[in-house]
Amino acid sequence: LDPNKPAETTLIEINASGNIAALDGQLIVVDQMHASSFLSWETASRSLKERIEDDASAAITLTELAYRAERIDEIIPSVEHAMKIIRAQPIEQRNALRSSLFDVLHDMVREAPGDEAQPEALLTLLEQLGNDRVFVLLRSLGELARTHEQVVAHRMALGAMNERYGRSSEAINAYQDVLDQPELSRAMWEGSGIAVRAGLEASRRIGSIIERAGFSAYDPANTR
Repeated sequence: LDPNKPAETTLIEINASGNIAALDGQLIVVDQMHASSFLSWETASRSLKERIEDDASAAITLTELAYRAERIDEIIPSVEHAMKIIRAQPIEQRNALRSSLFDVLHDMVREAPGDEAQPEALLTLLEQLGNDRVFVLLRSLGELARTHEQVVAHRMALGAMNERYGRSSEAINAYQDVLDQPELSRAMWEGSGIAVRAGLEASRRIGSIIERAGFSAYDPANTR
C-alpha cells in the first residue's frame, strides 16, 4: 500500500513462497528450507548508500537496484558514482569491478533491432529513460569495455540504439567499426538466443539498414 494513496493497491510478485513476516521496509519469507528477504527501494537504497563511499560493489549493486526498481532519475547518478569509485580502486581490482558494472549497464541498453521477442520491461525502460540518457549509458558502457567481446557488445548496442532512433548512418558506423577491426570481427557476439561471429552479425545489420534506408546511409562509413 502507498500511504499517500491508501485506496489503491499494487501487486508485486516475489519469487518465493512460505510464511511471510512484514517488518520495517522488508518482507521475510520462510519455508522449510530457505529464508528470503525482500527489501523496499527506500530500505535497500539507504543501506547501500551508507556503504558506497568505500565499497565499489555496493555502488554497482545500487546501480542495478535503481534499474530493477525503475527509479529512472536515480540510474545515471548511480552509474556515475559507481564509475568514480571504480576509478579510485587499486588497479588489480578494477577489471573485475568494471566487468560487473558493464554487465549491469549492458542489460539496460541491450536491444536487437527487429527482435519481436524483446522483453517488454526493457522497451518500457528505454522509453522512460529517453534518448539523451540512453546515450549517456552507452558512453559509460563504451568506457567500461575492455575485452574484445565487451567492445563488440558495446558497438552492437550502440548501433541498435541508433537504429531505434532512426540514425541509420550512425548505426552503420558502429557496426562498421566491428568489421574494420579483425579482432572484433572474429569475436563472438551473443544476442537474441544465438551466438555468432560479430562480423557476420554486423554485416547482416548493415545489409538490413541499406535495404530500408538505401545505400546513401552507408556513405559516411564508406569515407572513413
